[in-house]
Amino acid sequence: AHSQHAEPFEPAPGHDEPRPRSPPAPPAEPRDPPRDPSIPRILLPQSNRGRRSAAPRIHAPYHIPAPEIRRNPARLRVPPSRDDDPKYQVSSYNRRPRAAGGEDRQAGEAPVPAAVGAIAEDEIADKQDAVGDERANRASTVGDEPLSYAEAMSRPDAEMWKAAMADEMSQFVQTELFDEVGRPRNRRVVKCKWVYRIKRDSLGNIVKYKARLVAKGFTQVEGIDYSETFAPVAKYTTIRLLLALAAKHNWHIRQLDVKSAFLNGDLDEEIFMEIPEGFREQVDLVWRLRKALYGLKQASREWYKKVHEVFNEFGFTRSNADHGLFYKKIEGTLIVVTVYVDDMLLFSPDITFLDHLETTMEEKWEISRLGNASFILGMEIARDRERKIITLSQRQHTIDILEKHGMADCRPAPTPMQQNLKLEKIATPEVDVQAYQSALGSLMYLMLGTRPDIAFAVGVLSRHAACPGKVHQDALCRVFRYLRGTVDRALVFDGNAGDQIGALQGYSDADWAADINDRRSVTGHVFLVSNAAVSWVSKKQPSCAQSSTEAEYIAMASATKEALWIRTLFEELSEIATDSPGRGTLLLIDNQSAMALAKNAAFHDRTKHIAV
Repeated sequence: AHSQHAEPFEPAPGHDEPRPRSPPAPPAEPRDPPRDPSIPRILLPQSNRGRRSAAPRIHAPYHIPAPEIRRNPARLRVPPSRDDDPKYQVSSYNRRPRAAGGEDRQAGEAPVPAAVGAIAEDEIADKQDAVGDERANRASTVGDEPLSYAEAMSRPDAEMWKAAMADEMSQFVQTELFDEVGRPRNRRVVKCKWVYRIKRDSLGNIVKYKARLVAKGFTQVEGIDYSETFAPVAKYTTIRLLLALAAKHNWHIRQLDVKSAFLNGDLDEEIFMEIPEGFREQVDLVWRLRKALYGLKQASREWYKKVHEVFNEFGFTRSNADHGLFYKKIEGTLIVVTVYVDDMLLFSPDITFLDHLETTMEEKWEISRLGNASFILGMEIARDRERKIITLSQRQHTIDILEKHGMADCRPAPTPMQQNLKLEKIATPEVDVQAYQSALGSLMYLMLGTRPDIAFAVGVLSRHAACPGKVHQDALCRVFRYLRGTVDRALVFDGNAGDQIGALQGYSDADWAADINDRRSVTGHVFLVSNAAVSWVSKKQPSCAQSSTEAEYIAMASATKEALWIRTLFEELSEIATDSPGRGTLLLIDNQSAMALAKNAAFHDRTKHIAV
């Protein structure tokens, strides 16, 4: 029987120090051998008192050696890493697979720490592979566009990309873009990368391989490398207005493209840039840019300043309504030019003036004459001169986004949105936010170009882009289903429309308290010229209307501002004087109280806040 009190610990005979406790052992046999009374009992843990011990008995003079101290090789002290260590440039996209443990490392051997400032050879190789190679792991085909220099050189069409890069470098030499100088010590050197594009026609056929060198403008310092960045371009509304007038007056339409347009802009700041991949020979040399380059913060502004300067020399006047439009009259003949970065459209009733203008522009820039306009900014232009009809569509873009988002074979829907559908905001997203925003962006570009019928649906879905739910994704899919059944829908400008239909006219409407989240109304208006839409808007009002009259009145005010802008553009082109002398623009609405308020702005308690 065990005693209630623990027995004193006594040293074993022949030893001065007490024996250490034995480590835990596997369970013993059911029956223990008889214990020698001369050997003292080993104290058991407090929880095991009163129970039979499963540990084996240790007999003197046996001595248990101390366990060997094992150190973790991964916790060896290593010198601190430098700020420019190549390992900081390695990501999950460009890390190369290595053999386990290294080639020269034995199994279980600790890695040898490098000296401070030393760089291993494999890290140098990783650094060279990491430059411009941050891309997702995916299968590349000839139809896809490479995302890096290394990917372009590993494809079957690598020779096409080499020729495209050589053509880009020849443009640099011809325009005297850079000077090759030594690397500066106290200046930040801007990095660059190659951007590859496959240009296609309206049918999707490959037309050209384009390689463009782009500077990484996000590494520029504001106030040192650049100051102003804004550069205007022609509005989509302006382009549609000119196409409507061209159908009505039977104008000629020419299209041209300026090659390497940004290389013609002069830089006021001193900017140093790395030599691009594929053309680096010495590491200590960089480029000092003399002209603007794609990707620089101020590149587009410098190019527009050059365009404005050249057209002033040609005697053109810049429009006050749209700074991307220039016009000129020669012997009573009107010439109009729209500029959208490096794409230009030329309008005139006399084709000889357009030929002379293109020849004059070739003396200033290297341009590509594309002949009669057929494809501009992703919009297809089809024309029937005998019937005086111009058709503007985005059929190919619609097919592309349907295939991109997996809706090419979906069941068509009759309308872009369900009737009386109210979408509530949610606190946390329920679907993939990036995929939702990507699909919505594709629709937005389509809506801005030629599809006013999806403007309301895109505006509603855009309010939930930050936190979409399943119901929002279902509504987004319905818009794609609607596009699936209306791929061939287009804007048709009819030059044979009568004076009443051919003149500018607008429609205005409002959806009172349409948003159930904040009860603000939605403004909508559309303007027609040559029996087709040229301008449209569907957006939420900035304030909460207290009645449908107020909502309609706010929408009518927004439409009036758009009508005044269009008339300003027409007056500059002498269109109002010849088309509708002494006649205003017709604006149609469907609210009698708003019409009465517009005719007689009676001041009372319900309208004084509108005056404010």
